Amino acid sequence: MLLTVNEKIVDSPASALSALDRGFLLGDGVFETLRIYAGKPFKLDDHLTRLSDACARTSIRVSRGVESLTRREIERVGSIGLGEAIMRITISRGLGLGLGTDPDDSTVVTLIEPLPTLDPGWYERGLDVVIARGRRNEFSETVGIKTTAYLDSIVAFRAAAQNGAADALFLDTRGHLSEATASNLFVFNAGALHTPPLECGAMPGITRSCVIEIAKTAGITVDSQTPLDPAVLKTADEVFLTSSIREIVPVISCDGLRVGNGKPGAVTRRMITAYSEMTR
Repeated sequence: MLLTVNEKIVDSPASALSALDRGFLLGDGVFETLRIYAGKPFKLDDHLTRLSDACARTSIRVSRGVESLTRREIERVGSIGLGEAIMRITISRGLGLGLGTDPDDSTVVTLIEPLPTLDPGWYERGLDVVIARGRRNEFSETVGIKTTAYLDSIVAFRAAAQNGAADALFLDTRGHLSEATASNLFVFNAGALHTPPLECGAMPGITRSCVIEIAKTAGITVDSQTPLDPAVLKTADEVFLTSSIREIVPVISCDGLRVGNGKPGAVTRRMITAYSEMTR
């Protein structure tokens, strides 16, 4: 593991942050998480662009700029010998109490650690999911930003686990499908691949963009503009989730109702293979 705070290596995570950091006190921060394959970060520029945009939209100042800070940490990856790894970059507004406090500079935390073991059953058997009770607010000021205020997703994920499911799907405030707790959603039905529009509160996922590109290259019709009613899950041929860490994971049931034939489908497996090739 490699942990840095404001570019300085920290030996003990327990003493890494001030108790007055706004990321801890108020969830006043943004972050990015990406995969490192064979020592190389995948889609690094896309992640840094999204992180820079998040800082701009939330008026979080980074004195040296997101890219210059992060690339220095990337250079350290090879020195610690991590081939398959995860990198998380977290930027809080800095230190201070109160909603209107405007610190002089932010706190930048970079964590690089070995990739944890991913359950092969996710890909071989697929996941059972449920519809979350809460909603994604497509009108939120922070829609499309990875903020450190992740409690909605945590509560939904834990509730799903308590009901024997592996994840939860959020609807937006108008009742359309939005996304999973930390993944984008895809539905394959009647020969076309559908994913909820960003206007439905979905994160502009990096893996989501890759899958759209892969599908279009393969000649598969992709619809990323039409809102999806949750009823489509009952008639879908295939459903899968996408994220940088878990990549592409099949979904075989929702709220106890089988998706398709209840097994990972051919299109999903095709996407898994193509994405794996893209990352290598």
